[in-house]
Amino acid sequence: MGFFRRGPEKQPIFLAHCLRCDACIQACEADILQRGAGGYPSVDFKRGECSFCYACAQACTESLFLPRHTRAWDLVFTLTEKLPRQAIG
Repeated sequence: MGFFRRGPEKQPIFLAHCLRCDACIQACEADILQRGAGGYPSVDFKRGECSFCYACAQACTESLFLPRHTRAWDLVFTLTEKLPRQAIG
């Protein structure tokens, strides 16, 4: 299995270490990363969808995107509480 990465570090860490170099923005194949407030990268889903190609993470010279060994579409969740049924009508 390939080496995948997860999203960026928590916001304070990301803001403290992001160089605002635009490498991730330029690498985005979907063209949804834009320069946002303060010059930091920002995702604009009005422009399209993220394909989870991780080109942005690989372009980051500060390694702000950490390793992940599960593809985004393979993530699994489990309900731990039963939700009450509600009558419809």
